Formats: sequence, structure tokens, C-alpha cells
Amino acid sequence: MDCASKERHVEMDSDNTLSCSCRMFKMKGVLCSHVIKILKDALNIKEIPTQYILKRWTKQARVECDQDMHGHEIQEDPKLQQTCRISSSASESEKAYILANELASILTKLVEDTLHIEMAGNSHEKDHGSQTVVVEMDCAQDSNIVKPKGLKKKETISRTA
Repeated sequence: MDCASKERHVEMDSDNTLSCSCRMFKMKGVLCSHVIKILKDALNIKEIPTQYILKRWTKQARVECDQDMHGHEIQEDPKLQQTCRISSSASESEKAYILANELASILTKLVEDTLHIEMAGNSHEKDHGSQTVVVEMDCAQDSNIVKPKGLKKKETISRTA
């Protein structure tokens, strides 16, 4: 590997915009260390100029409404947001994650059963009363059970002669 391939060239345009040959800012929207070094050392700038801070990295971007690639406003889905909030909260601890994962499996089964019952009822066009699905579960988990983290041990098979 020759050293020339590791050299980066930072150029300044007529409007004082820096661009680097690594193209990290153009590709990812994040300033590379090469441009930051020039800003800091050569130009003696202590703060990143606003032209290098993309709107998506600002607090204002969270406040404003989202748009798709055609400029149409994206409607928020409250059901999706509720699910995301639950998932985000559950990821805060191992116990909460395990509980949410187990309940999600049960909930998925219940939803599939309900949809299956509704589809069967619609196809026969008969109303035989409502069907109720009852699920009993013990939400109290044994706090003494600790799952090991890391690689699992492989089973060894002993060969006899």
C-alpha cells in the first residue's frame, strides 16, 4: 500500500466552503477530521460554521413536520408511535426487554387468532355470537435467573473406541 492513497486534499471554494477528497461530508453529511483540522489549525475557527451543520442534525428538524422525497407532508401514525415508545422503554433493561418480547409473541398469536376468526366469520356470513379468547399468564418472572452473555458453549461429542 503506497502512502499517496492515504493523502487527503482539502480545497476552499470561492465562497469559503471547504471540501475534502475523502467526500465524507457529501456522502454522509458529517465533517471529516481533515476539514476539522483545517478549520481549527489553519483558519483558527473554534466553532463549526453553520454551513456544515445539516438541518437533520439540528433541534429544529425534530420540531418541523417530515416530508417525503416529493415534498408531501408525512402523516404520523399514532399506533406506530405507541409501539415505538413501548419498544424504546423496554430496551432500557434486560428484564423489561424479555417481558416485552414474551408479551409481543403472545400478542402476535392473539391478533392472528382474532383475524383468523373474523375472516372465517366473514366468509361464512354467519353470526354465531362473539368468541372470546382468554389468556392466562404469569407475568412475575424469577429474578434469580440470569442468562449468560457472550459465546455459547459448543456441545462436545466424545468418541469411544
